[in-house]
Amino acid sequence: MPKMTTIRYKCSCMQDEAAFDMPARRFNEDTIDFMGRVTKWLSDVHSQRSPFCRTSKCEYVKIPVPEDGRPIGSSPKDAN
Repeated sequence: MPKMTTIRYKCSCMQDEAAFDMPARRFNEDTIDFMGRVTKWLSDVHSQRSPFCRTSKCEYVKIPVPEDGRPIGSSPKDAN
């Protein structure tokens, strides 16, 4: 089972921030490739939540940035 990370986001169609889990960034994965995966997962998750919302209304996306030098978007240190 792949390690997971939690992505938080807010769209103008939502009152509160939401979160979803997706496979974490692999240690050697390029940042741009990872962000492409985030965009795909966000689009899929949000279209299920709000099928009539346009993707251009996303206010922000929060991607985990570990303080211990691990790559942006990597899984929490204690995850298996």
